[in-house]
Amino acid sequence: MNIIDIVNDLLYNKDSEIYNDSNFYEVVPNNYLLQRWTSMTSINNIFLINETTNKLHNIYENDKVFLYKMLNTITDSNDCKIKYIKKPKEIVNEEETKQITKLANVYECSEREIKEYMSMVEK
Repeated sequence: MNIIDIVNDLLYNKDSEIYNDSNFYEVVPNNYLLQRWTSMTSINNIFLINETTNKLHNIYENDKVFLYKMLNTITDSNDCKIKYIKKPKEIVNEEETKQITKLANVYECSEREIKEYMSMVEK
């Protein structure tokens, strides 16, 4: 069992009792990891988790099972897709790509170096 198993269990398998496993306390070294992953599921969860951790931190400071049950209750199983910030896709110009490849072959250097040189020349 690893932290990803626990997060998947927390977000998708609502009826599981993974916290009864003996490795649960070893895999979750601090509460931050569980809070971080569950806050990524929804904007509403961010505010709710933040408020509860600020007010109830002394209750579950040492009680990870309480925290797990609370986070399990907060998260909605229908809205559990974790949304990451993704890098925007580059617009690829076919002619420029072919030109860079030819120049790299002629001058026997990498395409990245050719792109760097081209950006220097443009300045």
